[in-house]
Amino acid sequence: SSMDSVIERQRQLHEDIEFLEKSMAAELLQEHLTHKEKINSEHRVRRMMERISEKSKQLQALYEDKDGFRAQEIRVLSAANPLKEFNAKLQTVRDYHRKNPDQRIDPPKLDILTESAFSLGSIQMEKFLDKQAVQKHDHALGKAAATAVAASTLPPRYAAPVSENPAALSVEDFRINAEAPMLVDFTDEEGFGKFLDLHPYHTQYINLKGVLANDYVTYLNDFDNFAEIPKKIKAQGQYKTYLESLAGYLTDFVGRSMPLLDLAKELQRIDDEFDTDWSAGTCPGWKKTADDAAAMEVEHAPVDLSKFDTLEELAAIDAGRLKAALSALGLKCGGTPAQRAARLWSTKGKALADLDKSLFAPAKKDDTERTRDRELAGLEFRIMNLCTLLSNVRKHTKEHVELRMARTPGEMEEDDVGELLANMDADEVAESSNELPYNPKGLPLGWDNKPIPYWLYKLHGLNIKYNCEICGDQKYLGPKAFAKHFQEWKHAAGMRALGIPNTAHFAFVTRMEDALNLWEKLKKDKAVEVFQSQYEEEFEDTQGNVVDKKTYDLLLKQGLL
Repeated sequence: SSMDSVIERQRQLHEDIEFLEKSMAAELLQEHLTHKEKINSEHRVRRMMERISEKSKQLQALYEDKDGFRAQEIRVLSAANPLKEFNAKLQTVRDYHRKNPDQRIDPPKLDILTESAFSLGSIQMEKFLDKQAVQKHDHALGKAAATAVAASTLPPRYAAPVSENPAALSVEDFRINAEAPMLVDFTDEEGFGKFLDLHPYHTQYINLKGVLANDYVTYLNDFDNFAEIPKKIKAQGQYKTYLESLAGYLTDFVGRSMPLLDLAKELQRIDDEFDTDWSAGTCPGWKKTADDAAAMEVEHAPVDLSKFDTLEELAAIDAGRLKAALSALGLKCGGTPAQRAARLWSTKGKALADLDKSLFAPAKKDDTERTRDRELAGLEFRIMNLCTLLSNVRKHTKEHVELRMARTPGEMEEDDVGELLANMDADEVAESSNELPYNPKGLPLGWDNKPIPYWLYKLHGLNIKYNCEICGDQKYLGPKAFAKHFQEWKHAAGMRALGIPNTAHFAFVTRMEDALNLWEKLKKDKAVEVFQSQYEEEFEDTQGNVVDKKTYDLLLKQGLL
């Protein structure tokens, strides 16, 4: 408008940049409970960085002052009577508002509010933004709307404007837009950027002619191992389409899941490395072998015609050598050996520019194939480097796919519910954690986080409490849990502390005194069961009398046997 000045615009741009920097710092310091919140936060930071860059360019253009308006304005402000100039500008502002009394004055750059300030918590904002009281325009906003604006702790120039229509301010709309579920889109399989979704490209790959069908897990392991793919498969047109689709998806996924990465700079680095490797012949999967180098040398080896005096001498050399010499000069290579020799002899002592154009061959098919090979190699090189960036995501994807393949349908459904809860917003998590189910009888909670029915509670005997002194007076609800605990680590540790083995003899023994008494009785019974040779080992004399060992020894000593 007519009220704008270069210096005022510079001040506004400086204020916007400072506001964005503080908002970005607050966003980076904010803790995020879920992966979804982290991705959203990084995208908000990236958008603020882009906006800072945009405003910095505008500010630089104003400082360069190519049109001279800034210098002219400074000269006017530096006049002998600056108060006169101030009063003139003040009168211009008053006249403007007198002519437009009902014009709504929006905060500059509402997108800054919706994508940065309103996305931050009030606690983090208070650390970095000046605490300024926002005027309460009860006649326009109403108390509730004014309270919502005050809670945002924005600087004065970002406060909600005065308006006769409170609904037009859409303060709550700002909050809704700032709390959108996702700033970028991910498929269900991608899990908000935690996993790759390569199912369409796996289908494309196994449909290539000559490719052996493999499962999805094998494809995840080997899809960037292009050196093992035969050249006859790479010669198919569908193979290039497959590479373009895969490279496009990986590039897009990196941009969505790593918003703070300078993707354009990274892609330029990959292209530069590829150009270097391709020129050196060291590109993975396309390295030049010794045979290729020898063939290239023969193909581009010209023949020194000064060594031949006549056409007949030239025609006597090998036909393949003649063809290679013609190919090196870009001439037609067809015809009989005599025709090739005559065509080559006609170039003796002449420059290529002086030769008849009919002697030259059309564009070589080898050049076209070489160009196509370079395009394929470039796509493969980009995919391999993007896979390096996504190595952790790829690892998690394989683990996720293998885990889902090993699950039953019921377990997969439970996993889906768990993932849904894990990806809830922080407010939703806090709200769900604060919601306590109505449970006046103190019943145990079931799988749905709700109290089980009372009849089921009594059916399983959960109303009966069992005490175990050996476990440290631990209480167990129901006979099932009580019987199970005898084989658990806590009871076994208590038995070891008493010096008693945790065997089946001590099942359902809960008092330490009873356990010790039983252990002493078992040791005595064990001692009785020990074999005593003096009384239990039997001997027979010559008359057939059977006696024990002790009696036999006494009779033997007395000579009675």
